[in-house]
Amino acid sequence: MPTRLRGALALAAAIPLLAIACTNSSEPSYGLDCETLALGRATATGLRTTPSGLQVRDVVVGSGADVVVGSRVQTHYAACTSSGLTFAEVAAPGIFTFTVGRGQVIAGLDEGVQGMKLGGRRQLIIPPELGYGQGGSPGGFVVPNDTLVMTIDAVGLR
Repeated sequence: MPTRLRGALALAAAIPLLAIACTNSSEPSYGLDCETLALGRATATGLRTTPSGLQVRDVVVGSGADVVVGSRVQTHYAACTSSGLTFAEVAAPGIFTFTVGRGQVIAGLDEGVQGMKLGGRRQLIIPPELGYGQGGSPGGFVVPNDTLVMTIDAVGLR
């Protein structure tokens, strides 16, 4: 099974387990609120674009260890479609863990966490080719060729 499909299926399989509250009211201006994040992306400032087309904004720069390829990173996140539909989320006390650079998640997330510091929060605008692409997601929660918006908190390394 191709690595990208394996990562997509792993995320899809986890979604029913991840249906917990998305909004973190302790975050004053950027909660894990998909509707606000997705709808605000057109006017987002402070974004940098990587060579792959991923757009990244550090909302909070952490003060902990760096997240690098091979790290087993523990995260909280919200994942949204371009229309603002939340399709996956993990907020405290839940944790979503994956090994960076191993294709266990979509390419945009794999690339997007690299260089974060623990305690940091980053917003990612993921183009279709780094998300679920022309086929959409398994189960159809992301339509083909949709841009995704994710907010990631790096909360631990294992």
